[in-house]
Amino acid sequence: MITLPGQLAIKTIHGRNGDFNVGRLATSIGEFVIKNAELDQYREGKYEGDFVITEIRPSTYNTSGRMVIEIRAHLGGMTLSNIDHLSRDEANRLSPQEVDATLFGALWPLGEIVKLDATVDRRLLRQQRDRLGALGYEFA
Repeated sequence: MITLPGQLAIKTIHGRNGDFNVGRLATSIGEFVIKNAELDQYREGKYEGDFVITEIRPSTYNTSGRMVIEIRAHLGGMTLSNIDHLSRDEANRLSPQEVDATLFGALWPLGEIVKLDATVDRRLLRQQRDRLGALGYEFA
């Protein structure tokens, strides 16, 4: 068990089984994913504080035909001092990329250049186009 100062960014995920909170803890020894039910009592935002880490270990899960490996920290407790709102980039980093894996199918993960399949459903093609624009891609 170790106590470290750090910043916990909490984001609310709207999953198919209801809303839940996930976090990313940034400390002097690294960044870790936090998935404790205890986070559900907090609002979305960035929290400064001291965090009691009881365990650090890799965790995996499968989603949309891919396997995700993340480093998780389990918290034994925390003392929070203040809250700030999440920026859009911070919120996007905390969101799972499951939508993009599903939206782009075999094209995922996206490369530097993406060639869309014009034979797919027109609605899906528009959604892919809009998402690529939001990700910073330019059409040629």
